[in-house]
This record gives sequence, structure tokens and C-alpha cells, in this order.
Amino acid sequence: MEKKLNESNEFIYVLDQNGCKKLKRNFTDIIIRNNNNQPVAAVKLNDMVPIPNNLIGLIAVANIKELQLSSESKDRKYGSLLELELEYINRPAVATKIKEKALDYYSNYKINEKYKRVCLDFKLLEQKANDYKIN
Repeated sequence: MEKKLNESNEFIYVLDQNGCKKLKRNFTDIIIRNNNNQPVAAVKLNDMVPIPNNLIGLIAVANIKELQLSSESKDRKYGSLLELELEYINRPAVATKIKEKALDYYSNYKINEKYKRVCLDFKLLEQKANDYKIN
């Protein structure tokens, strides 16, 4: 049985990612690398936030393809970056690492001093997210 961050299954935790140019890295980050092993972005596990299940929608991969076919160079680059990020985090070893680290931070952020300094208060965020539930 797979362990879940939130046992009630009311929430999906959404992970933040940042481009490396403006990235202030910390130990909770999972670095996303391109084919040349250069860092291009990071998944910020300490900043994951709960979203009520009934508010989750899927990002269409078609939208990424539209960006890549755009006449705007900036859009094409962004579409390529999104595709690279998606491919990277869907690698089985990376996906497993993300799940394991996320569960560790979620389970221990209140008792581990190092985590306390950088992680959000996940339980408080869940309480606040309940205020915005749409049924």
C-alpha cells in the first residue's frame, strides 16, 4: 500500500518549481537537469501546498505542444522547458525520490529543526485550504 501525504485523501499536494536562474536552492530541492546534465529548474518540496481534490484539473500536454509551435521565441523556449521538466519528473527513479522526500518532509517538518526552518506548515495549510473548498 502506497503511503499518502494526507491520509484523508481530501488534498493533492502541488509542488512548486523554479527556473535555476532565479533559484535560491536548499536541501529540499530536486534539481531538474537537461540532457547535458545542466540544472534548468528545481522542484521545491518545502513549498508544496495542498489543493482540495475537487479543485484539481489536469494541465493538457497539448498546451505544451502549442507553446512549442508558437511564433514567439519565448513561448517556444518555455514549452520546451515544460516538456523537459515533465519528462524528467516522470522518470521512475525521480518520481520515487520526489514521493519519498515529500512524505519525509510532510511527516517530520514539525519535529526536525532543519525542516522547520525551510518547510511550510503543511497541516495549517490543509486547515486553511478547507476554508476554500468548493463542493
